[in-house]
Amino acid sequence: LPSEQWFDVPGRFGVYSAYTDTVIYARYRNVSALNLELYQVSQAEFVELIGREGWQSWERAVPVRSAPIRTWSVPVDKPLNEAGLIRLPLASEEGGAPSTLGAPSTPGALPPGIYLVRITSPEQSQNDFAGITRHLVVVANTNLTLKGAERELLVWATDLQSGREAAGVPVTLFNDVGEQVAAGSTDGAGLFKAQFENDRDVFRTWSAVIGAPSTLGAPFGIALSDWNQGIGPWDFGVNAQFFYEPHSVYFYTEKPLYRPGQTVHFKGIVRLDDDARYSVDPNLKQVEFSIIDALFNTVYTATLPVDEYGAFYTDFTLDAEASLGYYQMTAQIPGRTPDFAEPQLRFYNSTFLVSEYRRPEFQVTVTPGAAEVLQGDTIEVTVEASYFFGGNVGGAKVAWTAVAQNYFFDRYRGAGYYSFNDADFFSPGPGGGSVLASGEGQTDAQGQFKITLPAQLDEKTGSQRFSIEANVTDLSDQIVSNRVEVIVHQGRYYIGVAPVDYVGVAGREMAFNLRTVDWQGEPLSNQQLDVVYYKRDWFSVQQKDDFGNVYWTSSFSDTAVFTTTAATDEQGEGVTAFTPPVGGEYRVVASGVDDRGNAIRAASYVWVSSRDYVAWRQDNNDRISLVADKKAYDIGETARILVPSPYQGAVRALVTVERGRILDARVIDLLTNSDVIEIPITPDM
Repeated sequence: LPSEQWFDVPGRFGVYSAYTDTVIYARYRNVSALNLELYQVSQAEFVELIGREGWQSWERAVPVRSAPIRTWSVPVDKPLNEAGLIRLPLASEEGGAPSTLGAPSTPGALPPGIYLVRITSPEQSQNDFAGITRHLVVVANTNLTLKGAERELLVWATDLQSGREAAGVPVTLFNDVGEQVAAGSTDGAGLFKAQFENDRDVFRTWSAVIGAPSTLGAPFGIALSDWNQGIGPWDFGVNAQFFYEPHSVYFYTEKPLYRPGQTVHFKGIVRLDDDARYSVDPNLKQVEFSIIDALFNTVYTATLPVDEYGAFYTDFTLDAEASLGYYQMTAQIPGRTPDFAEPQLRFYNSTFLVSEYRRPEFQVTVTPGAAEVLQGDTIEVTVEASYFFGGNVGGAKVAWTAVAQNYFFDRYRGAGYYSFNDADFFSPGPGGGSVLASGEGQTDAQGQFKITLPAQLDEKTGSQRFSIEANVTDLSDQIVSNRVEVIVHQGRYYIGVAPVDYVGVAGREMAFNLRTVDWQGEPLSNQQLDVVYYKRDWFSVQQKDDFGNVYWTSSFSDTAVFTTTAATDEQGEGVTAFTPPVGGEYRVVASGVDDRGNAIRAASYVWVSSRDYVAWRQDNNDRISLVADKKAYDIGETARILVPSPYQGAVRALVTVERGRILDARVIDLLTNSDVIEIPITPDM
């Protein structure tokens, strides 16, 4: 294997606390020593290195202009082809800063500032051969939280050791070409907000710098607008996009697949998109529309009028010898664009497929005796093959497979958000996608083949969706497939559980609505239910891997703290309640039995705030999963949001309400690790 060495870091640069030893890890293979160089980097150079044209500096072996402030070599010895990992302190051999620097905040730490560290070896001097060999090290005593929106940037500055806000310190914002775009000072809460007249190109990296690295003892920190690893919207299950689009455009054709010579019927709908507020654009009268084939040839262009409803449409007939593959439809619409004073053309795309497919000579239908059955019943399916011109396909080979998937009941259409399932995503158990049965046979003289299998749920805790697929092969070896789904219900009815509030307070009663419905979601009256309230206790411990890295492992146990009975009335409605004794997470399980003896269960969860410390689940990320007291809100209501904080004792917290813009920002005290904050639901949301 080749000789190689690289820093074990997630990216080209990182922030390191000035209150701990400045250490970096490196990996190596087939080298005798690691040679290191440490450079001091000016603020102007740093902004240049991370900017749009920074790649030009990184083309040089040493992308900074200064001489190294420290050089040293570390001998290493590993067997041939065996990889090694080593911990490398960046301060001097004596445990402090190099003599050219001032006193650090902590022995073993570099003073606050910006540095470049480079690693080579006698056997391999090539830059970035197997990984990052040049790393920007930002040693900071102040943490910066940087939030960006279309026309604003928000900075929150806190001390890395105490967590207190850094008030009254200078903040400078730079764009990706090193230009200063805003400056000011943090307020008493450590906040600084910059507003911009024009939209900001969020694809470009902007930076926030607080203080100056040369000022010993003063606050210093850096943050970039694209630092979002592990804390992006999608990490919280939130759909988001980072680019600004003035319009929202939806394309559709009457079908996704065409043959050469067929006519494509197309329609598009355009709306102005002002942070999820949609309207017809009164100034948009036409769009430039084009179609590109699979060989990237333009096969259609037109200027299409936009009607009063914001729609445009056209028909396009494919050539009889049209190329096969995906065709791209493009609409060009002028719109407001960052960095441009005049509207620029924006491109919106969709596709359809052109394929020269062979039409089958026969068709296959797969028909169940019943589309829905009760567990314990028998599923009967008829496979029938018939020619399009008439007649049955007898003696054809049939291969079939039955697969089970979890079925989550969703047919209730009444008021409220009910959980009709007993799904616990933290408990290992049988899931979907398992093959239940398979077999082979032949169609009879009528072109039919019968499949019979038991509707057994076995150890599965909920209803299932059985998918039965049949592949029929005729005498010419042509295969035609079809499938059908049969729902296997766990019982004759479903139970729904809906907390009145998902967030409660220890010692205060919490109410739950119950509902029993039939398979179609209609009320089923007078059902007797058992309700058990479980307290879920999380046990999270830190462990070390072979390289000394610390990580969390979590497990839980459920303890029944209250048991009661309930009944639904003539409308299939019921209520139950309990008083949580302590804070934490609770699982509420309602169960019943039908006239066949089938057990039916449904569960929901609530979270309870307390003055005492609550041991929430600890994960290996920097995320706090907020819990809202309701699924949906109306204007004028107030959302109560529980904050399951990992910190013990009182802390300060930045609370923002945001979508495409930062609607509100405030710093508050969290007195416990289960505080509930209130967010008014206002018309501007």
